[in-house]
Amino acid sequence: MNLKSYPQNAKNAAYGPKSEFIAPTACFNRRVSSKIAVMKHTEAAAAVFEQGVCCSQAVLAAYAAEYGLDRDIALKIAAGFGAGMGRMTQTCGAVTGAYMVLGLKYGAASGDREAKERTYRAVREFAQRFKERNGALGCKELLGCDISKPEEFAKMKSLGLHVTVCSKMVHDACVILDELLKG
Repeated sequence: MNLKSYPQNAKNAAYGPKSEFIAPTACFNRRVSSKIAVMKHTEAAAAVFEQGVCCSQAVLAAYAAEYGLDRDIALKIAAGFGAGMGRMTQTCGAVTGAYMVLGLKYGAASGDREAKERTYRAVREFAQRFKERNGALGCKELLGCDISKPEEFAKMKSLGLHVTVCSKMVHDACVILDELLKG
């Protein structure tokens, strides 16, 4: 996997060649405006992730306020989903965080079957796009090691995979979410 094509620091994407911030103006067309919205979520998720929270927390927290969810509550809700569901190396936490965002957008608090189907379709579409980008949904496959084992967890930390691979998964989850949510 070539990580050089992904920004190590997502906020750098908003700066010009001399590190000058490129401020959004009213003259931006719709395409540029949608890029700014994507940048907003990817930057917010990256900032939260850099504070030491897990991937699922970073993704859900980046969108929480837009759906009326308190940031701290979002962080608590998503806390057990990181590292492939409580470090069991199952579904990537960035993916499960995205599924929670899709539930906030399309889900219903009642037995609304139409909302349930709409949510399930969005989740399947997200999963397909994420797999196309990254080759898998599972934490073990994405990292290339089984972090449920202490020696593999230590290997992941020593190789900095949580910084390179996991931050890329958080970034990709936000990009895909923004594509799905704008439609």
